[in-house]
Amino acid sequence: MSMTMLLLWVGEPQSTGRLALLPVAILLLASGVKGVQILWVFLNLRISTVTWKATFGAFFLVILVVVFACDVISIAYFR
Repeated sequence: MSMTMLLLWVGEPQSTGRLALLPVAILLLASGVKGVQILWVFLNLRISTVTWKATFGAFFLVILVVVFACDVISIAYFR
């Protein structure tokens, strides 16, 4: 619940403007922590092989990096 509260506080859901780069980075970091918890606990990757852990971790990291890169590009080009 604390991560959800952090996401709501940083994300400013009532705001109609664009978020700056730092709040987006905090949102993605908090989402990453929540995602890792889901992978390790819900999908039970903590007891799986190293290959499964590395594959899911790499996919998850790529998703976070692509989302952050899209935000950086949108801030740079669409001010």
